[in-house]
Amino acid sequence: MGCLRGSKWKAAGLLVGSALCTALSGLQSVMVTSWLQPFLLLQFLHHICHIVVVGDQSSGKRTRTSSSSSSSSWGRLLLLFLLTLLVQSLGFTVAFGGMFNDPSFTLPGVLTVLFVSTIAWLVLCIPFLASLVYRRRYPGATLSQPLVFASIWTALWHLAASKAPIGSVGNPAYSQASVKPLVLTASVWGVDGIVFLLAWAASIAHESIVLADSEMGGGSETRHFVEGCACSSQDHTPDGYERINGPLRALNRYLKKNVRQKAATAHRDHALHTKIFIWVFFLSLVYTGCREVLLSGAFFERGIAATLNPTVAASCILRQAAGDAEVDSLWNETQSRVDAGDALIIWSEAATVVQGDDAESALLLKAAQIAREGRKSKQAASNLDVSPENDLMHVGPYLGLSYIKFFSPWAALGAANNVFALILPDGSVGFKYIKSHPVPFVETNLVAGSGEIQVVDTALGRIGAAICFDLEFPDLIRQAGKLGVDIMVQPSWTWGPVGPLEFDTDAFRAVENGFTLLRCSSVGVSGVVSPFYRVLEYREALTNTVLSMRVPIAGKVWTFYPGAGFLFGHAITIMALLYSLFTWLPLLWVQNILYFLPDVYCRFFIGQTIQEMECQNGSPKIANDDGSDSNTASPHLQQSGFNNDDRGM
Repeated sequence: MGCLRGSKWKAAGLLVGSALCTALSGLQSVMVTSWLQPFLLLQFLHHICHIVVVGDQSSGKRTRTSSSSSSSSWGRLLLLFLLTLLVQSLGFTVAFGGMFNDPSFTLPGVLTVLFVSTIAWLVLCIPFLASLVYRRRYPGATLSQPLVFASIWTALWHLAASKAPIGSVGNPAYSQASVKPLVLTASVWGVDGIVFLLAWAASIAHESIVLADSEMGGGSETRHFVEGCACSSQDHTPDGYERINGPLRALNRYLKKNVRQKAATAHRDHALHTKIFIWVFFLSLVYTGCREVLLSGAFFERGIAATLNPTVAASCILRQAAGDAEVDSLWNETQSRVDAGDALIIWSEAATVVQGDDAESALLLKAAQIAREGRKSKQAASNLDVSPENDLMHVGPYLGLSYIKFFSPWAALGAANNVFALILPDGSVGFKYIKSHPVPFVETNLVAGSGEIQVVDTALGRIGAAICFDLEFPDLIRQAGKLGVDIMVQPSWTWGPVGPLEFDTDAFRAVENGFTLLRCSSVGVSGVVSPFYRVLEYREALTNTVLSMRVPIAGKVWTFYPGAGFLFGHAITIMALLYSLFTWLPLLWVQNILYFLPDVYCRFFIGQTIQEMECQNGSPKIANDDGSDSNTASPHLQQSGFNNDDRGM
């Protein structure tokens, strides 16, 4: 009982520890917690299953003829699962509590985050439960076991990033923003690869402890099984024990040998997983490190004079839904930055509001006039300064206008679009982009755009744009990588503690797609991030201000992710689907699926061949001399001296 009580305290510590790690993996994350959280929760679920099921067996509460204790065990497991769901949801609520609670925490805001967290963890519990069920269903599948949790966990985050309304918000990969070498691996396989590494490492660590525990208890479990069979034979005749004792000794020898063989196989498979993980982790870091040195132009030991990229002046004008009384100030700031010679002038998200098509046309017409006048001034200055090194000083101006366009021309109510328009120096509209992913619960009146990234070729390179929350969707921004965007403009408007997190997470898109990111955000963080995850500008600001920056003209850097690396997430999803089928489908269906595969694949997925699986779950039927059906005894039982008559005891 003392040992069982100690196990309960250990389980409680694992659950609380995993919840704390969840709480520290959100708006203010600690890098190591995303490595620990899945490991601790896997350990907790394995531990409570041992306490409930194995504890019942060792205390004699379960017998072969009683089903009430079995129902009690499943009932307690269900209660413990609900407790796990509640605790993890509370941890997630703490992690992202500030998402809808600005400037202070409110009950509706907290309840909204709790609701989203509960829904999220109802889904996120699936890979943990699948790992537990898979182990008990296929105890010999030691080569597949670490991949069950890792693949399903990664697949869920992959599907959320592409299909869920919140995109990749909360993705564990973003907690590694402070680890530059790991972030740079996103250029190969995106955030899906980083999530898989985190989950794979947790599974391998979990497996090592499970193997150690099984070695400590494996011998006694075999002994108790044989002794229990012997005791059951004494309920009938005095010679019953003598009749069964000989075969049991043979069975005992077989089981001990089998346990040793399975333990050796498990250790070999676990060592293989560990080696592969170390090599994948090591080689990915080596590749990204070499890639940065080679593609940045610094190889071999070149001086900064040879690697320095030219820059242009850019400015972010931060406003929030400027009305008629404030729009003149917005235009005055724009004109002053044009006069100052800035090449790029970007308004933050929803800097002003227009009502109807006529108001939008007037806005674009005024911007075109300012751009043309600015171009004339720059052309006049370039005639006086013909030095090649000053060519970029006379480029532009390019004006990026961010505004809310209401469909009704009479009132700022009802449906609207969140628009970004890039005005070229000749006054033409380079492109208009409509926000594709409005923020759930916040931008409820916005009508989403087509989901197509717009680009235009300029003297500064190919420019594209997406608005704020759109960068939480890797599949959308991958279009920019495929289109060869050099500079990606992101007008934004954040709140509370969201701004710093959004800056870090959106920087992953620059790494994945090889462009330079220019972010202009009110009530948040504005800045410039290079394709090599170098933060060149980082400015915190509220609103009603102007931020001046320098944007490098370095061109696009090639990355593997937009063309083929994104397929890693799809491949892992297919693997997760297979493991899910093998976990939840009836065993007969699993046998029918695996029947068409070679034995090597069967051993990989379930740790045994189809023939071995049939013998374990029930012998195939054969015909007797009289034409009736009979079940042959399992080869394991035949070797131990059992036959069909003995199985009736």
